[in-house]
This record gives sequence, structure tokens and C-alpha cells, in this order.
Amino acid sequence: EDGDGSLEQDFYGGYETSLGDVSVNVEAYFYWYPSDESEYDYWEFPVELEYEAEPLTLSGSVSYSPDYYGYAGNAV
Repeated sequence: EDGDGSLEQDFYGGYETSLGDVSVNVEAYFYWYPSDESEYDYWEFPVELEYEAEPLTLSGSVSYSPDYYGYAGNAV
């Protein structure tokens, strides 16, 4: 391949559970660029927490990548 194409394929999975009043969602994504050099392929691991206290819902999330797209190091 000459690398002129721009195809991205995403693979993902996750698990959701509750810990008391807190919902927890843990996921894993793999971004694959088959037509480019493997330096652009990377993993991402987001975690989401949600707490429901009527009438409010508090939520937050963070994502971690050990080799974020096009960079040489970790990213949060």
C-alpha cells in the first residue's frame, strides 16, 4: 500500500455495573488505520462514573491512552 487511503476501523467493548448508588462504565477502544503506518494505531480506555441524587445527576469521565494518536507518550 502507498498510504494514500484514509480508512479507520474501530474496535470496542465495555462493561457497566453499579456500586451502590454509583454507576460505573469501563470501556476499551482500539483505533486501527490499516492503510497507514502502524504508528497511528492506538488504544483508549475511558471510565465513566455517574451518581444519581434526585433531582440531580452528577457524572464525570476520564480517558487514558498509552500511545495517543500520532504522539509518542501517554495521554489523559
